[in-house]
Amino acid sequence: MKIIFIYLFTLAVVIKTTVIELKSKDKIDFVEELDPCSDLGFTFFNQQQFTWGFGIQNSTNNTVDNWEVRITNANYQLDPTQLTNQSAFVYTEVANPNGTFNLTLTGTSSIAPFSGIPGGNIEWQGVNFGQKISSDDISIFCGELPSVTIITNRRITYRVKGN
Repeated sequence: MKIIFIYLFTLAVVIKTTVIELKSKDKIDFVEELDPCSDLGFTFFNQQQFTWGFGIQNSTNNTVDNWEVRITNANYQLDPTQLTNQSAFVYTEVANPNGTFNLTLTGTSSIAPFSGIPGGNIEWQGVNFGQKISSDDISIFCGELPSVTIITNRRITYRVKGN
């Protein structure tokens, strides 16, 4: 489990329960990251003209609460309003300096043991990207996110479960 802090100016940090004191013009963004996931696997991934999509299968006897699919350096963008099973994910994309995009589909509900994405696969049938599409990698991440609690507008405390 990793927590990445992107910050400006100085921060005061206390060990165990981490307290971050913000100055008046400070800014901090939390980027909560999941770990690479061996509990989930792709049942399929289509990345081609007129058919885009993927399915995921939980291969364990444990529920996977948090999951996401990351597609790196894609030479295309998705229109989440055109994808099936829209309630199953939140879509984000980041433009890279080289003209490609990092696409992320973050699950909105757990995946039960030996099951797939609630509501079915995520697909975009009939899409015309207007070019041959590609990406560098597609990966699944899962795990437990740390809880974040804002105490005041000047102090943020987070606890990683188990600490």
